[in-house]
Amino acid sequence: MHICNIQRGEYIDVQYLMKCRENHNFNSVRFDRALEIIKSKEKNEVLYESLMENKEWSERFHDYLKGKKTLPLLYEPFFQVIFNPENHKGRLSILLSSILGQEVTVLEVLERESSSFIGTLVIMDMVVRMGDGSVANIEIQKVPYMFPAERISCYSSDLIMRQYRRLSGQNEMFSYKNMRKVHTIIFFEESSSKLKSPLDKKNYFHVGKTRFNTEIGIELLQEFHLISLDTFRKYRYPNIKDGDIEITEYDYDEREYRNEATEKMKRDRLMFLSLFSVENVEDADKLQKIFPELSPIFHDMCEYMERPEEVLKMFSEALSIMDRNTINLMVDQWKIEVEEAKEEIAKSKAEIEKFKADAAKEKARADKLEAELAKMKALQENNAGDDTGK
Repeated sequence: MHICNIQRGEYIDVQYLMKCRENHNFNSVRFDRALEIIKSKEKNEVLYESLMENKEWSERFHDYLKGKKTLPLLYEPFFQVIFNPENHKGRLSILLSSILGQEVTVLEVLERESSSFIGTLVIMDMVVRMGDGSVANIEIQKVPYMFPAERISCYSSDLIMRQYRRLSGQNEMFSYKNMRKVHTIIFFEESSSKLKSPLDKKNYFHVGKTRFNTEIGIELLQEFHLISLDTFRKYRYPNIKDGDIEITEYDYDEREYRNEATEKMKRDRLMFLSLFSVENVEDADKLQKIFPELSPIFHDMCEYMERPEEVLKMFSEALSIMDRNTINLMVDQWKIEVEEAKEEIAKSKAEIEKFKADAAKEKARADKLEAELAKMKALQENNAGDDTGK
Protein backbone atom coordinates (compact mmCIF):
# COMPACT_ATOMS: atom_id res chain seq x y z
CA MET A 1 0.00 0.00 0.00
CA HIS A 2 1.42 3.43 -0.96
CA ILE A 3 0.95 6.05 1.66
CA CYS A 4 1.33 9.78 2.09
CA ASN A 5 2.02 11.87 5.19
CA ILE A 6 -0.85 14.25 5.81
CA GLN A 7 -0.54 15.84 9.26
CA ARG A 8 1.27 15.05 12.51
CA GLY A 9 2.74 11.83 11.20
CA GLU A 10 -0.62 10.39 10.13
CA TYR A 11 -0.73 8.36 6.92
CA ILE A 12 -3.43 7.52 4.40
CA ASP A 13 -3.57 5.62 1.14
CA VAL A 14 -2.56 7.70 -1.91
CA GLN A 15 -5.58 6.58 -3.91
CA TYR A 16 -7.79 7.55 -1.01
CA LEU A 17 -6.16 10.97 -1.08
CA MET A 18 -6.92 11.21 -4.78
CA LYS A 19 -10.56 10.46 -4.07
CA CYS A 20 -10.55 13.14 -1.39
CA ARG A 21 -9.95 15.76 -4.09
CA GLU A 22 -13.74 15.75 -4.55
CA ASN A 23 -14.30 16.53 -0.88
CA HIS A 24 -14.53 20.32 -0.73
CA ASN A 25 -14.08 20.58 3.03
CA PHE A 26 -11.00 18.33 3.01
CA ASN A 27 -9.39 20.34 0.20
CA SER A 28 -10.33 23.64 1.74
CA VAL A 29 -8.81 22.82 5.13
CA ARG A 30 -5.60 21.49 3.60
CA PHE A 31 -5.29 24.44 1.23
CA ASP A 32 -5.90 27.01 3.96
CA ARG A 33 -3.37 25.25 6.18
CA ALA A 34 -0.76 25.34 3.39
CA LEU A 35 -1.27 29.08 2.83
CA GLU A 36 -1.08 29.66 6.58
CA ILE A 37 2.31 27.91 6.69
CA ILE A 38 3.57 29.90 3.71
CA LYS A 39 2.46 33.28 5.00
CA SER A 40 3.92 32.65 8.46
CA LYS A 41 7.33 33.65 7.09
CA GLU A 42 7.99 36.95 5.39
CA LYS A 43 10.42 35.54 2.80
CA ASN A 44 7.84 32.96 1.75
CA GLU A 45 5.13 35.58 1.47
CA VAL A 46 7.34 37.61 -0.88
CA LEU A 47 7.83 34.56 -3.11
CA TYR A 48 4.11 33.82 -2.97
CA GLU A 49 3.09 37.35 -3.95
CA SER A 50 5.56 37.25 -6.85
CA LEU A 51 4.16 33.89 -8.01
CA MET A 52 0.61 35.26 -7.84
CA GLU A 53 1.52 37.81 -10.51
CA ASN A 54 1.64 34.97 -13.04
CA LYS A 55 -1.90 33.68 -13.55
CA GLU A 56 -0.95 30.35 -15.14
CA TRP A 57 1.61 29.44 -12.48
CA SER A 58 -0.47 30.66 -9.54
CA GLU A 59 -3.43 28.53 -10.67
CA ARG A 60 -1.19 25.47 -11.14
CA PHE A 61 0.31 26.01 -7.67
CA HIS A 62 -3.10 26.35 -6.03
CA ASP A 63 -4.53 23.37 -7.92
CA TYR A 64 -1.63 21.22 -6.73
CA LEU A 65 -2.17 22.18 -3.10
CA LYS A 66 -5.89 21.46 -3.53
CA GLY A 67 -5.16 17.97 -4.83
CA LYS A 68 -6.39 18.68 -8.36
CA LYS A 69 -3.12 18.76 -10.33
CA THR A 70 0.17 16.90 -10.25
CA LEU A 71 3.56 18.58 -10.11
CA PRO A 72 4.82 19.82 -13.50
CA LEU A 73 7.73 17.39 -13.79
CA LEU A 74 9.06 18.83 -17.03
CA TYR A 75 10.54 21.78 -15.18
CA GLU A 76 13.99 21.47 -13.68
CA PRO A 77 13.25 21.99 -9.95
CA PHE A 78 10.58 19.27 -9.99
CA PHE A 79 12.48 16.89 -12.25
CA GLN A 80 15.54 17.18 -10.04
CA VAL A 81 13.74 16.16 -6.85
CA ILE A 82 11.84 13.28 -8.45
CA PHE A 83 14.71 11.86 -10.55
CA ASN A 84 17.75 12.80 -8.47
CA PRO A 85 19.89 9.60 -8.49
CA GLU A 86 21.23 10.34 -5.01
CA ASN A 87 17.76 10.18 -3.48
CA HIS A 88 16.07 7.77 -5.88
CA LYS A 89 18.61 5.23 -7.03
CA GLY A 90 17.79 3.65 -10.34
CA ARG A 91 14.90 5.94 -11.33
CA LEU A 92 16.91 8.05 -13.78
CA SER A 93 18.73 4.94 -15.04
CA ILE A 94 15.41 3.28 -15.91
CA LEU A 95 14.25 6.42 -17.70
CA LEU A 96 17.43 6.69 -19.79
CA SER A 97 17.47 2.95 -20.52
CA SER A 98 13.96 3.22 -21.94
CA ILE A 99 14.91 6.17 -24.12
CA LEU A 100 18.25 4.81 -25.36
CA GLY A 101 16.98 1.26 -25.79
CA GLN A 102 19.89 -0.24 -23.88
CA GLU A 103 20.69 -1.00 -20.27
CA VAL A 104 22.45 1.93 -18.63
CA THR A 105 23.32 2.85 -15.07
CA VAL A 106 23.64 6.51 -14.12
CA LEU A 107 26.72 6.93 -11.94
CA GLU A 108 26.53 10.66 -11.41
CA VAL A 109 24.96 13.89 -12.53
CA LEU A 110 27.72 16.11 -13.85
CA GLU A 111 28.07 19.73 -12.84
CA ARG A 112 27.01 21.90 -15.71
CA GLU A 113 29.74 24.01 -17.22
CA SER A 114 29.31 27.60 -18.29
CA SER A 115 27.95 27.75 -21.79
CA SER A 116 27.36 30.36 -24.46
CA PHE A 117 24.20 28.59 -25.61
CA ILE A 118 21.61 31.14 -24.57
CA GLY A 119 18.47 32.50 -26.11
CA THR A 120 16.26 29.43 -25.85
CA LEU A 121 13.65 28.52 -23.30
CA VAL A 122 15.61 25.64 -21.82
CA ILE A 123 13.62 24.73 -18.72
CA MET A 124 15.64 21.67 -17.78
CA ASP A 125 19.22 20.77 -18.54
CA MET A 126 20.88 17.75 -16.98
CA VAL A 127 24.17 16.13 -17.98
CA VAL A 128 24.76 12.59 -16.72
CA ARG A 129 27.67 10.12 -17.00
CA MET A 130 26.68 6.49 -17.29
CA GLY A 131 28.33 3.24 -16.31
CA ASP A 132 30.03 2.64 -19.68
CA GLY A 133 31.52 6.15 -19.64
CA SER A 134 29.03 7.53 -22.15
CA VAL A 135 27.39 10.87 -21.52
CA ALA A 136 23.79 11.96 -21.93
CA ASN A 137 22.42 15.47 -21.97
CA ILE A 138 18.70 15.79 -21.21
CA GLU A 139 16.97 18.96 -22.36
CA ILE A 140 13.39 20.15 -22.28
CA GLN A 141 12.46 22.91 -24.68
CA LYS A 142 9.55 25.33 -24.58
CA VAL A 143 10.17 27.18 -27.85
CA PRO A 144 11.21 24.65 -30.51
CA TYR A 145 11.73 27.13 -33.34
CA MET A 146 14.58 28.65 -31.33
CA PHE A 147 16.33 25.27 -31.12
CA PRO A 148 17.34 24.51 -34.71
CA ALA A 149 19.56 21.70 -35.99
CA GLU A 150 22.62 23.92 -35.75
CA ARG A 151 22.11 24.49 -32.03
CA ILE A 152 21.44 20.79 -31.41
CA SER A 153 24.76 20.03 -33.14
CA CYS A 154 26.53 22.57 -30.92
CA TYR A 155 25.10 21.01 -27.75
CA SER A 156 26.23 17.57 -28.86
CA SER A 157 29.69 18.87 -29.71
CA ASP A 158 29.86 20.51 -26.30
CA LEU A 159 29.28 17.07 -24.72
CA ILE A 160 32.04 15.58 -26.84
CA MET A 161 34.49 18.25 -25.67
CA ARG A 162 33.49 17.85 -22.01
CA GLN A 163 34.26 14.15 -22.24
CA TYR A 164 37.53 14.80 -24.11
CA ARG A 165 38.74 17.33 -21.53
CA ARG A 166 37.89 15.01 -18.67
CA LEU A 167 39.61 11.94 -20.18
CA SER A 168 42.66 13.76 -21.49
CA GLY A 169 43.11 15.51 -18.14
CA GLN A 170 43.02 12.20 -16.26
CA ASN A 171 45.39 10.22 -18.43
CA GLU A 172 48.63 11.33 -20.08
CA MET A 173 48.34 8.32 -22.40
CA PHE A 174 44.97 9.48 -23.69
CA SER A 175 43.54 7.51 -26.59
CA TYR A 176 40.53 8.49 -28.69
CA LYS A 177 39.44 4.88 -28.43
CA ASN A 178 38.51 5.61 -24.82
CA MET A 179 35.88 8.11 -25.94
CA ARG A 180 32.28 6.96 -25.51
CA LYS A 181 29.05 7.91 -27.20
CA VAL A 182 27.22 11.08 -26.25
CA HIS A 183 23.44 11.14 -26.37
CA THR A 184 21.55 14.39 -26.76
CA ILE A 185 18.02 13.82 -25.49
CA ILE A 186 15.56 16.64 -26.06
CA PHE A 187 11.91 16.66 -25.02
CA PHE A 188 9.90 19.16 -27.06
CA GLU A 189 6.65 20.27 -25.46
CA GLU A 190 5.74 21.85 -28.79
CA SER A 191 6.98 20.55 -32.12
CA SER A 192 8.06 22.84 -34.91
CA SER A 193 7.15 21.98 -38.49
CA LYS A 194 10.55 20.30 -38.87
CA LEU A 195 9.63 17.83 -36.11
CA LYS A 196 6.55 16.69 -38.02
CA SER A 197 7.44 13.44 -39.76
CA PRO A 198 6.68 13.40 -43.52
CA LEU A 199 6.36 9.60 -43.25
CA ASP A 200 3.58 9.62 -40.66
CA LYS A 201 2.14 12.44 -38.56
CA LYS A 202 1.92 10.08 -35.55
CA ASN A 203 5.70 9.60 -35.30
CA TYR A 204 6.79 11.22 -32.06
CA PHE A 205 10.19 9.63 -31.28
CA HIS A 206 12.96 10.72 -33.62
CA VAL A 207 16.35 8.95 -33.45
CA GLY A 208 19.31 10.46 -35.28
CA LYS A 209 22.66 8.82 -36.05
CA THR A 210 25.35 9.39 -38.68
CA ARG A 211 25.26 6.82 -41.46
CA PHE A 212 27.35 6.45 -44.60
CA ASN A 213 25.89 5.76 -48.01
CA THR A 214 28.22 2.80 -48.56
CA GLU A 215 27.23 1.23 -45.20
CA ILE A 216 30.80 1.17 -43.93
CA GLY A 217 30.99 0.12 -40.28
CA ILE A 218 32.24 3.37 -38.77
CA GLU A 219 30.11 4.54 -35.85
CA LEU A 220 30.48 8.17 -34.84
CA LEU A 221 30.01 9.16 -31.22
CA GLN A 222 27.04 11.50 -31.45
CA GLU A 223 23.47 10.27 -31.24
CA PHE A 224 20.24 12.26 -30.97
CA HIS A 225 16.88 11.41 -29.45
CA LEU A 226 14.24 14.07 -30.12
CA ILE A 227 10.88 13.46 -28.48
CA SER A 228 7.78 15.36 -29.64
CA LEU A 229 5.66 15.25 -26.51
CA ASP A 230 2.78 17.16 -28.10
CA THR A 231 2.54 14.53 -30.85
CA PHE A 232 2.69 11.77 -28.22
CA ARG A 233 -0.05 13.46 -26.20
CA LYS A 234 -2.27 13.88 -29.23
CA TYR A 235 -2.03 10.45 -30.85
CA ARG A 236 -0.72 7.98 -28.24
CA TYR A 237 -1.45 9.17 -24.73
CA PRO A 238 -5.29 8.94 -24.95
CA ASN A 239 -5.06 5.23 -25.83
CA ILE A 240 -2.58 4.55 -23.03
CA LYS A 241 -4.92 6.14 -20.47
CA ASP A 242 -7.55 3.67 -21.67
CA GLY A 243 -5.15 0.80 -20.97
CA ASP A 244 -3.78 0.21 -24.48
CA ILE A 245 -0.05 -0.25 -23.85
CA GLU A 246 0.68 -2.67 -26.66
CA ILE A 247 3.95 -1.56 -28.28
CA THR A 248 3.51 -0.10 -31.77
CA GLU A 249 5.88 1.00 -34.51
CA TYR A 250 5.46 4.57 -33.24
CA ASP A 251 6.81 3.63 -29.81
CA TYR A 252 9.95 1.77 -30.90
CA ASP A 253 11.66 1.63 -34.28
CA GLU A 254 13.37 -1.75 -34.04
CA ARG A 255 15.91 -0.79 -36.72
CA GLU A 256 17.52 1.67 -34.32
CA TYR A 257 18.16 -0.61 -31.34
CA ARG A 258 19.85 -3.81 -32.60
CA ASN A 259 17.51 -5.98 -30.55
CA GLU A 260 19.01 -4.59 -27.31
CA ALA A 261 15.73 -3.03 -26.19
CA THR A 262 13.83 -5.34 -23.86
CA GLU A 263 10.05 -5.46 -23.57
CA LYS A 264 10.40 -3.79 -20.18
CA MET A 265 12.31 -0.85 -21.72
CA LYS A 266 9.61 -0.42 -24.33
CA ARG A 267 6.91 -0.45 -21.68
CA ASP A 268 8.94 1.89 -19.47
CA ARG A 269 9.16 4.40 -22.31
CA LEU A 270 5.37 4.55 -22.55
CA MET A 271 5.20 4.81 -18.78
CA PHE A 272 7.56 7.77 -18.46
CA LEU A 273 6.21 9.69 -21.44
CA SER A 274 2.74 9.25 -19.96
CA LEU A 275 4.05 10.47 -16.61
CA PHE A 276 5.44 13.59 -18.31
CA SER A 277 2.08 14.13 -20.00
CA VAL A 278 -0.23 13.78 -17.00
CA GLU A 279 -1.50 16.94 -15.33
CA ASN A 280 -4.67 16.19 -13.38
CA VAL A 281 -5.10 13.76 -10.52
CA GLU A 282 -7.83 11.79 -12.30
CA ASP A 283 -5.41 10.80 -15.06
CA ALA A 284 -2.69 10.12 -12.48
CA ASP A 285 -5.04 7.65 -10.80
CA LYS A 286 -5.60 5.88 -14.15
CA LEU A 287 -1.87 5.70 -14.87
CA GLN A 288 -1.09 4.33 -11.44
CA LYS A 289 -3.43 1.41 -12.10
CA ILE A 290 -1.89 0.77 -15.55
CA PHE A 291 1.71 1.27 -14.36
CA PRO A 292 1.94 0.35 -10.67
CA GLU A 293 5.65 1.21 -10.83
CA LEU A 294 4.63 4.88 -10.91
CA SER A 295 3.11 4.66 -7.42
CA PRO A 296 6.36 5.66 -5.63
CA ILE A 297 6.65 8.73 -7.87
CA PHE A 298 3.05 9.78 -7.24
CA HIS A 299 3.73 9.05 -3.58
CA ASP A 300 6.67 11.48 -3.64
CA MET A 301 4.59 14.13 -5.38
CA CYS A 302 1.82 13.60 -2.85
CA GLU A 303 4.14 14.05 0.12
CA TYR A 304 5.11 17.53 -1.04
CA MET A 305 1.52 18.65 -0.38
CA GLU A 306 2.51 18.78 3.26
CA ARG A 307 5.68 20.72 2.47
CA PRO A 308 4.16 23.83 0.88
CA GLU A 309 7.22 25.97 1.55
CA GLU A 310 9.42 23.66 -0.54
CA VAL A 311 6.79 23.48 -3.29
CA LEU A 312 6.56 27.27 -3.34
CA LYS A 313 10.33 27.52 -3.76
CA MET A 314 10.25 25.00 -6.62
CA PHE A 315 7.46 26.87 -8.40
CA SER A 316 9.25 30.17 -7.86
CA GLU A 317 12.52 28.77 -9.15
CA ALA A 318 10.81 27.30 -12.23
CA LEU A 319 9.13 30.63 -12.92
CA SER A 320 12.44 32.43 -12.42
CA ILE A 321 14.09 30.13 -14.98
CA MET A 322 11.26 30.85 -17.39
CA ASP A 323 11.58 34.60 -16.82
CA ARG A 324 15.36 34.52 -17.21
CA ASN A 325 15.15 32.50 -20.39
CA THR A 326 12.39 34.75 -21.67
CA ILE A 327 14.72 37.71 -21.25
CA ASN A 328 17.49 35.82 -23.06
CA LEU A 329 15.03 34.95 -25.79
CA MET A 330 13.92 38.56 -26.09
CA VAL A 331 17.55 39.68 -26.27
CA ASP A 332 18.25 37.12 -28.98
CA GLN A 333 15.15 38.20 -30.90
CA TRP A 334 16.17 41.83 -30.49
CA LYS A 335 19.63 41.01 -31.86
CA ILE A 336 18.03 39.24 -34.80
CA GLU A 337 15.76 42.22 -35.44
CA VAL A 338 18.73 44.60 -35.21
CA GLU A 339 20.72 42.48 -37.67
CA GLU A 340 17.73 42.29 -39.99
CA ALA A 341 17.30 46.06 -39.71
CA LYS A 342 21.00 46.56 -40.49
CA GLU A 343 20.67 44.29 -43.51
CA GLU A 344 17.61 46.23 -44.67
CA ILE A 345 19.46 49.52 -44.18
CA ALA A 346 22.48 48.17 -46.06
CA LYS A 347 20.18 46.91 -48.79
CA SER A 348 18.43 50.27 -48.96
CA LYS A 349 21.76 52.09 -49.09
CA ALA A 350 22.88 49.83 -51.90
CA GLU A 351 19.66 50.49 -53.76
CA ILE A 352 20.04 54.23 -53.19
CA GLU A 353 23.63 54.14 -54.42
CA LYS A 354 22.52 52.15 -57.44
CA PHE A 355 19.72 54.64 -58.03
CA LYS A 356 22.21 57.51 -57.76
CA ALA A 357 24.57 55.77 -60.15
CA ASP A 358 21.74 55.10 -62.60
CA ALA A 359 20.57 58.69 -62.22
CA ALA A 360 24.09 59.93 -62.87
CA LYS A 361 24.26 57.76 -65.98
CA GLU A 362 20.90 59.05 -67.17
CA LYS A 363 21.98 62.62 -66.49
CA ALA A 364 25.20 62.07 -68.41
CA ARG A 365 23.20 60.55 -71.25
CA ALA A 366 20.74 63.49 -71.18
CA ASP A 367 23.61 65.98 -71.12
CA LYS A 368 25.17 64.21 -74.09
CA LEU A 369 21.88 64.24 -76.00
CA GLU A 370 21.38 67.89 -75.13
CA ALA A 371 24.88 68.72 -76.37
CA GLU A 372 24.26 66.81 -79.58
CA LEU A 373 20.94 68.60 -80.08
CA ALA A 374 22.62 71.96 -79.49
CA LYS A 375 25.32 71.00 -81.97
CA MET A 376 22.72 69.94 -84.54
CA LYS A 377 20.77 73.18 -83.97
CA ALA A 378 23.88 75.29 -84.43
CA LEU A 379 24.70 73.37 -87.60
CA GLN A 380 21.18 73.97 -88.94
CA GLU A 381 21.44 77.68 -88.17
CA ASN A 382 24.76 77.88 -89.99
CA ASN A 383 23.32 76.08 -92.98
CA ALA A 384 20.30 78.36 -92.98
CA GLY A 385 22.61 81.45 -92.92
CA ASP A 386 24.59 80.15 -95.90
CA ASP A 387 21.37 79.67 -97.91
CA THR A 388 20.27 83.26 -97.18
CA GLY A 389 23.61 84.68 -98.34
CA LYS A 390 23.24 83.02 -101.69
